[in-house]
Amino acid sequence: GALASYSRALAQQPDLPQARFNESVCRLLSGDLAAGWPGYEARWQTEQAKFKRSFPAPLWLGDAELSGKTILVYPEQGLGDTLQFTRYVPLLAARGARVLLEVQPPLRALFEGFPGATFVFARGEPLPASDFHCPMLSLPGAFGTELETIPPPIAPRISPGGSAPVGGDGAYRRRVGLVWSGGRFNKKDHLRSISLGAFRQIADPALARFVCLQKEIKESDVALLDATPAIEVVSDRLTDFTDTAALIAQLDLVITVDTSVAHL
Repeated sequence: GALASYSRALAQQPDLPQARFNESVCRLLSGDLAAGWPGYEARWQTEQAKFKRSFPAPLWLGDAELSGKTILVYPEQGLGDTLQFTRYVPLLAARGARVLLEVQPPLRALFEGFPGATFVFARGEPLPASDFHCPMLSLPGAFGTELETIPPPIAPRISPGGSAPVGGDGAYRRRVGLVWSGGRFNKKDHLRSISLGAFRQIADPALARFVCLQKEIKESDVALLDATPAIEVVSDRLTDFTDTAALIAQLDLVITVDTSVAHL
């Protein structure tokens, strides 16, 4: 029904970018990736244009030879998107490209030495010249990705460190990481976050040792979290995503809403 509506809208106004973009998202959600990627580029004519960046080098969308060339790949959306779409970096390197990978500052250390990346930068650092640039969310379309050809995720190299939460009595208990809410600045956060009260119901210390994997604790959750000693808070030990990744590597289970920790 949505696709029919977009089709009618585009028949009346073919250059309507929001309809083109919405149609592409609908096709991607339905699994028709080949038909969805071209229209996804219309996002730069919608409210997402505020995330668009300009570079002297031309945009690469799979239409130019990369062998011996330098391409800048950079984030345009959230941390979770970066964690998902960096899987395309080795594919660029396989085409002979020298890849400059830019990520958000909290991810910088995590991506040090990432396969296929010649250099890794934190956003805000000076960037060298390149022959091409490509925002991460344009990479699937540039490679003509279909469901059968989605690249596998690539785990950054991490060094497990810090102290994993264990039972105070020395007996082993399952270690469970919890994340109940996403970033407060996401306008759709209310569609993914769950109340701490709901998560608190499962925090039975007789079942497991629970640890909060959230760096950001909402003000409305502080008092309730203080009253829930079964959930250990380690936010002061999570300086960046390398710490979070190392802690996750020592857990038996992570229960999380749809936020960056799920993709990590």
